[in-house]
This record gives sequence, C-alpha cells and structure tokens, in this order.
Amino acid sequence: VLTVYRLNHMSANDVKSRFKRNKMITLLLLTITLGKVVELSKDEFNTLRDSGASMSVVFYAPWCGHCKNLKPEYAKAGAELDGVVDLYMVDCTNENNGGKDLCGEFSVQGFPTIKMINAEKDSVLDYNGAREAKALRSFVLYNMKKPFKDHKTPKVFLEAIKAAKEDGKLHLFIVTESKAASSYLFKLAKKISDRMSIHVLLNSTADRIKELVDGGLEKHVSVGKLSLFTIKKNAMESFNGANTPGEIEKWIDNSAK
Repeated sequence: VLTVYRLNHMSANDVKSRFKRNKMITLLLLTITLGKVVELSKDEFNTLRDSGASMSVVFYAPWCGHCKNLKPEYAKAGAELDGVVDLYMVDCTNENNGGKDLCGEFSVQGFPTIKMINAEKDSVLDYNGAREAKALRSFVLYNMKKPFKDHKTPKVFLEAIKAAKEDGKLHLFIVTESKAASSYLFKLAKKISDRMSIHVLLNSTADRIKELVDGGLEKHVSVGKLSLFTIKKNAMESFNGANTPGEIEKWIDNSAK
C-alpha cells in the first residue's frame, strides 16, 4: 500500500531517512518532492484559486490503481515544470481537510480526474489525454496563464513591434520555429517579466519568416534560427551569442540595465 505524504515542507534528506528501507517508495516520494507536486486541502485550493493562479489538479483516491500508476508520470511532469508551475493533487476520500467536499464541488465521479483550472479566465478544462509526463506537460503549458504575449500571426507580431517602438519601454521579442512554447521559455519569461514585456511568435516556418523579413526584420530574423531582439525607445538590438540559457540570460540582463 502506498501512503501519500504532505512532502512540500520535507527535505530530500528527510524523505531518504524515513523511507530508506523501501527504495521504490523513496524514489517516488523524492520525485514528488523535487517535482513540486503538492497535495492540497480545500482551504489551500481556494486560496490559490482566489489568487488567480493556473492549476493542474489530480483528484484521486488512495485505493485507486490507475491513480497509483499516474503518480510517477505526474511527478515527472512536475519535475519538468519546476520553476514554471506547481502541480497539485486532492484526496477525494479525505474528510478532515475538505478534499472530499472539494471533489463534490467539481462533480468528480471517477479516479483519477485531471483538471486544468484557470481562475483568471474562470475556466475548468478536463484532461482526457494520455497519462504520460510529456502529454501532461504539454496540456499544462498550453492552457496555463502565459507570462508572455503569444502572437498568433506575423502580422500581429509586426504590429506589436510598431507599438513597442512608440511607447519607450523595454520589450523582448522572440521568434522560434517550435510549434509550442517550451518549459524553458515559460521559466525565462517568468524570471524577467517584471523588467520587460515579452512577445513570442511560435511556429516560424519559412513563409512566416518571409512575412517578417518583408515587414522590415531582415537583420533580426532568419529561417531555422531562434531569434531574439529588444526594442527600447525605437532602438533595436539583436542577440548574436551562443544559443544557451546562460548566454541568453546574460544578454537579457545587460539589455535591461
């Protein structure tokens, strides 16, 4: 029988010490701790929802076999999303912390039930995809509140550039051929969003890059390349360093001075 513990206040060493005789349980619990998967009471859930946070929540029962199979994958997704968003669980059998009442409020009828809750948009989405870390991570990233402006077309992206040149503030523009925003992009945006506005154009195929070039960005974008440039007071500066997190963040820090 697998016992679920509230681990968000336990260190990895505490977990190792407590469960050193059972390696499988230790591994799972360490993954949950490091992966930022947190079990919520009803009050904690309501506090998060009132704050406007985006939440991925698994409503589960301890006796549920499918729930036990999901936990390692959910924990893996949590580890991959560390620094972006925490993932949560609610025990639908727990009457003491309000978990049972909360599951009733959300009309949970089967286990596990996975929902993405975006309080800012007042929306609740059910997840019906594969119970695998990659699919779970993609679902969370696609539906969570984004710390950047996700421009859907080159035309809208170019309009944002024009507006940025006129407002005198610092803006960062990112053009990538990736079809979906990566967890690193979310981490980077969360880290710097208090210093600048961030604009992203995904799925930048050759045709979309041509639209940008025709719009005057021939010195700043190219096909098959991650392109970053800043705009402040009508001045544009492109990133020309190595495509590594360290070099990108160093350049951004210098641009923000």
